[in-house]
Amino acid sequence: MKGIPVELCSEGSACRAAATRAYAALRASGIIDPRAFEAAVTVFRYHHPEAQPLHARHIVAEWLAPDA
Repeated sequence: MKGIPVELCSEGSACRAAATRAYAALRASGIIDPRAFEAAVTVFRYHHPEAQPLHARHIVAEWLAPDA
C-alpha cells in the first residue's frame, strides 16, 4: 500500500508509540478489543490525517500483531 513512509512509522516513532500505548491501556482497563483497536487507529490518524482509513487500519493491525 502507498501512503505513510515506512521511516515515519518505525519502531520508535511517536505515532506508533502513541497508538500501541492507547491500545494496551484500553485493553488493560477492560475495553473490548474492537473498540481498543479503533481507538488506536484514531490515534494513528491524528498523527497522519492524510492516511486513508483502510490503510491506517492495516498499519495499526501490523503493529498490534506483528507475527500474524
